[in-house]
Amino acid sequence: MEESRGTEQAVLLQSLKKLIASFVCSLPMSLLGLLIMLLLIYNSFSVFSLHLDPIPPIKSTPSLNHHQVLHHHPSVFTTLTSSSKSDSLLLLAVKETSSGYIQKQNVSSTNAERRDKLTPVTTQKPQGKSKERFKTRIKSFLFKSSCESLFFMTWISSIESFGDRERFTIESLFKSHPNSCLILVSNSLDCERGTLILKPLTDKGLKVLEITPDFSYIFKYTSAEKWFERLKKGMFSPGVIPLEQNLSNLLRLVLLYKFGGIYLDTDFIILKPLTNLHNVIGAQAVDPVTRKWSRLNNAVLIFDKNHPLLERFINEFTRTFNGNKWGHNGPYLVSRVVERINSSSLEL
Repeated sequence: MEESRGTEQAVLLQSLKKLIASFVCSLPMSLLGLLIMLLLIYNSFSVFSLHLDPIPPIKSTPSLNHHQVLHHHPSVFTTLTSSSKSDSLLLLAVKETSSGYIQKQNVSSTNAERRDKLTPVTTQKPQGKSKERFKTRIKSFLFKSSCESLFFMTWISSIESFGDRERFTIESLFKSHPNSCLILVSNSLDCERGTLILKPLTDKGLKVLEITPDFSYIFKYTSAEKWFERLKKGMFSPGVIPLEQNLSNLLRLVLLYKFGGIYLDTDFIILKPLTNLHNVIGAQAVDPVTRKWSRLNNAVLIFDKNHPLLERFINEFTRTFNGNKWGHNGPYLVSRVVERINSSSLEL
């Protein structure tokens, strides 16, 4: 009896398989191909999917978005100025998100309205601990590192956007300059998580310092000092161009003027050593026939300490600052200053 039931079940199963096979074969080829493709996609996800342990969250102080920085909300400004953080947190460390910076400055507003929006609620000065921290860390790093060449980079974007391209840039830098030092000026990277991101580089013995800028200390004894004070007091509008971009343009000039060295943007791959170059600027546009440049770019700057051309660049920045024209305070600035010098030399 049991054997007959088993035989009936086997026959039924066989019939079911034939029915399914005949149904599949009767389907149009396009639908059959779609089913096969779905099966392949499912298999690929199940076979090639990777499960990574998430990075533990790092506690950090919430940043400000650009809208809050420009308009100086009372509670936000009071919190910043009463802390031991430097002025850099007020102006460079805007809210860093993967969606980018928030810019809501109204260009058509009157000067009085802009001044009201930019005027701080309190004039309390930041404490000096951050200045000493920046000064001490820079001096200690340079003293311990014995740098053959000194490189500077700035990173004003979020820590999440610091990726493979930037790491390749740093690796190529040290491949061509193995005994050099890199000072990476950034708010977002100067934290525990930033240290972890750069750890694969520092574990190789590469000398990298990520540090938050202290603008008041860096700009001191240059024309940038008064310009920065006027900016903080709301005496002029920063314009529609994100302020952190223009601060980066000024920061690189003053750092090279104070320390000397090489400034590079974080999207270069270096193929040959740059140590044989002195007091040069990267050319953005060059005539292929005459080999003469038509535009320079501040993405590559190599200068000795206290070079007079850097001082001219800084003075030009503070004298002609325009926050509504992209490039005016960066690549166009170095181009027009050098063109002016060349024109005056020809006249002589």
